[in-house]
Amino acid sequence: MSRTMFEFDSVQDSAVVAHEDLLFQLVGELRQRLGGCIRDVRLTQMADQLVLHGRANPYYTKQMAQAVVLELVEQVVLANEIVVL
Repeated sequence: MSRTMFEFDSVQDSAVVAHEDLLFQLVGELRQRLGGCIRDVRLTQMADQLVLHGRANPYYTKQMAQAVVLELVEQVVLANEIVVL
């Protein structure tokens, strides 16, 4: 399995499209690795941090989603707002 490393920079006007593509790629990676264990997964940016949203069951899946993002994005502040069902 090849590992892809994503770079995350603060969004500037000229980089909005690239940033949205990065978030889309990260969500795709989450879906691929966690399969159907997490629903409605999405990533948003609030100020200088990424916010992870979705619904998971069990709690372990919430932790795994966070670990995947932290593995793929270096030096990022991550808020995990995934709801455990």
